[in-house]
Amino acid sequence: MSEEEVKLLVHKRGACAENQRDAQERKYEEFEVLYNATCLVIESLKDALSTSQIISVAQPEAAQQSQVIVQQQSLRAPLPTFDGKYEHWPRFKAMFQDLMSRSSDCDAIKLYHLEKSLVGDAAGIIDSQTIQDNNYAQAWTILEQRFENKRLIVDLHIRGLLNLKRKTKKSSKELRLLLDECCRHVENLKFLGQELLGVSELFVVNVLTAALDKETREHWESTLDHGVLSMYSVTLKPSPNFQKPYGQKLTNSVTSPSSATCELCSGQHPNFKCSVFRSMTVSQRIAKVKECRLCFNCLRKGHRSNMCASEKTCTKCSQKHHSLLHQEYPDVATIIPEKQEVEATSQAVVNATKTPAEISSEESVSNALVSHVSTQKPRFPLKEVLLLTAVVSLIDDSGRHHSCRALLDCASQVCLISSDMVRKLRKQPWSTNTEDVGITCKKKVRQGIIVTVASNHSEYKVDIPCLVMPQVSGIIPTRKIKMSKWHLPVNISLADPEFHSPKQVDLLIGNKFFFSLLKSGQIKISDDMPLLQETIFGLVVAESVDVPQQNVVLSNVVTENIDKMIQKFWEVEEVPDAPSTTTEEQLIEDHFMNTHRRDDTGRFVVRLPFHESVTKLGDNRALALKRFLLLEQRLQRRPELKQQYEAFIDEYEALGHCCEVNEAADLADVKRYYLPHHAVFKLTSSSTKVRVLFDATARSFGLSLNDVLQVGPTIQNDLLTILLLFRWPQFAFTADITKMYRQVWVDDCDTSFQRIFWRKTPTVPIRVLELKTVTYGTASAPFLAIRSLLQLAKDEQADFPEAAVVVCDHFYIDNVLTGADTETDAIRLRDDSRRPFASCYQAVCPVADIEVV
Repeated sequence: MSEEEVKLLVHKRGACAENQRDAQERKYEEFEVLYNATCLVIESLKDALSTSQIISVAQPEAAQQSQVIVQQQSLRAPLPTFDGKYEHWPRFKAMFQDLMSRSSDCDAIKLYHLEKSLVGDAAGIIDSQTIQDNNYAQAWTILEQRFENKRLIVDLHIRGLLNLKRKTKKSSKELRLLLDECCRHVENLKFLGQELLGVSELFVVNVLTAALDKETREHWESTLDHGVLSMYSVTLKPSPNFQKPYGQKLTNSVTSPSSATCELCSGQHPNFKCSVFRSMTVSQRIAKVKECRLCFNCLRKGHRSNMCASEKTCTKCSQKHHSLLHQEYPDVATIIPEKQEVEATSQAVVNATKTPAEISSEESVSNALVSHVSTQKPRFPLKEVLLLTAVVSLIDDSGRHHSCRALLDCASQVCLISSDMVRKLRKQPWSTNTEDVGITCKKKVRQGIIVTVASNHSEYKVDIPCLVMPQVSGIIPTRKIKMSKWHLPVNISLADPEFHSPKQVDLLIGNKFFFSLLKSGQIKISDDMPLLQETIFGLVVAESVDVPQQNVVLSNVVTENIDKMIQKFWEVEEVPDAPSTTTEEQLIEDHFMNTHRRDDTGRFVVRLPFHESVTKLGDNRALALKRFLLLEQRLQRRPELKQQYEAFIDEYEALGHCCEVNEAADLADVKRYYLPHHAVFKLTSSSTKVRVLFDATARSFGLSLNDVLQVGPTIQNDLLTILLLFRWPQFAFTADITKMYRQVWVDDCDTSFQRIFWRKTPTVPIRVLELKTVTYGTASAPFLAIRSLLQLAKDEQADFPEAAVVVCDHFYIDNVLTGADTETDAIRLRDDSRRPFASCYQAVCPVADIEVV
């Protein structure tokens, strides 16, 4: 039968009933697939047979056998596969197209091979119509449109480099896996035309070495020449010392610390470990370093300290020199006296008692010390900048003038006044809520005031709004300035006649008013004297003056006492001690351990933990009945609410969590309590919008139920700890326990304390129901539910150790937040965490799939 006859026969669907048309279509499609596959196989066999025959005619018998074997092997050659991952697409495309370009197969066979090469997520991407039409070019178009995204592929490889898994221990296997992973991403980037050049090469080296474990990193560092940048190609081809198995001692005579030659004593150890060098005084060490031409910072040869690439500095002063060369220097003025003659004279007197060798050695030390000090920046300024101060008058509401020392500050956005000055003015501040931010501190300001400022040298007055602070600034200046060499003009009006004396400042005038106070006049006394600037308040002294070197610099920022700041810091950062167990908490723990049990189904049964005051529990039946009747009237007015409320109670009863009781059968000595209940709306809930809340605080005569119940301690991790643990795994999941409180039964002896009134319509008698499970709203409910959960973890720990850890450390009330480092482990942990609950809890419901966090 020919191909046309077959198709004609298949398409004769007129005899097919209408209800069998779909089944017939499916059969037809299955036949088409089988038919096309068969045709491809036949075509390949025909091509192989024809090629074999041509070769057998043209070649001798031996050669014929060889050529036929080659042809058959080309047909059975393994083809590259593509799993649908974008980063694997470029290499697959290049390999497959190169292989097909060497083949003489028709497009139908090439399409057949292409479809078989698509596995995993890539399988089935080529549609059936393209396959049916044997359209090899269209198939490639489909694949290229889907996976030809160079930017996305490059991003995937860069992300792979950034997420290289850090080695946790020294292991040649882990090291090889790390290098293979890095090389795979780098080679793929090169294949995409993204070569490692310049900074990108250093970047990859940094990422790769950061993933090494500490010991391997140290070994690698020891193979590098000091200060030389390590290239990627060099990093992947470490020195023979680095390639030695772990446990063997490195023997690199140039870079290995274990065999380095000391430049100071020629011993086999690093310079800084030289015992002879360490036994010297600091001055002798400095002289020795200079003599050997070593770096002052790393004690190695070949460069100066200002060119040293080492990030390490002195541990005592953080300056760029080695800690072994640290010396508490006196002031520069004492090291390099102004008069060399004094130095020469004093040195001659000392040298008279020393040998020529000692004199030569100490001269070297002195020269090294002076050279080193001269290259260091002064730790503190040798000049003090004078801040602009002026004495002004503040006018109170009675018109009286109060003298006040003010600071003119163009760098302040606000004006400030001290609370002491406000009290002198007897003004009532207004409330504000402002934050005053300085260079090193931040303060809340609660009050403000408007003050009238008047000049003592003119009729100038201005109202200035100020923020009230306990202290405006520190003492200005920080020390008294000697003015014996100053020659100020006689007839001048200084804004602050005692500007040179340290005094308190009570007013700060900021940028808003600063420039309006300045005038154009200036007086320059001499080149070595400060400038006098004319202002509305008089002449102010500006610029800087020479003062003895000091250890205090004023930055015009009021800070708290450093001891108090450090104390506050440690108080905030301090981890609280684990709270000790109180007597009451121990009693409720003992009560749980002595009274809890598990029934035949595995569920926990607990007793309510009462105080001794349970005898004072009041009779609240009448109150609970009254509140139920009010609730019933409310539900009658709102049918939708009534419907949801009834559904809640019906479910409660259907699950066996409550049962009806006959009050007439109660014994005379039975204690009982009736729980009023009402509806609570929770619009954010995805399941139940209306929940029933039971009120255990209702009292009529005597105490309420919650008054006689013990609350219990907090026995779960706090939310912050759980969230921090949740951030640790790479793959995470969340879940919760369905109706957690109602999974725990209350002993029959105590259910009489959990009674409610209920009926669906006012036309039927009121029923009394007893709640048989731990009830939300009672004081002890959280402890009993959570304590049962932890007891479950303890009971099932032997069979489910990982799940027990999850229950103990990762649960917050009824919600769990946890995960694992791999997706497989996370799924296994999720499934294992459900199993301990199978016998005693209805379900642990996942609220989110496994996710990468």
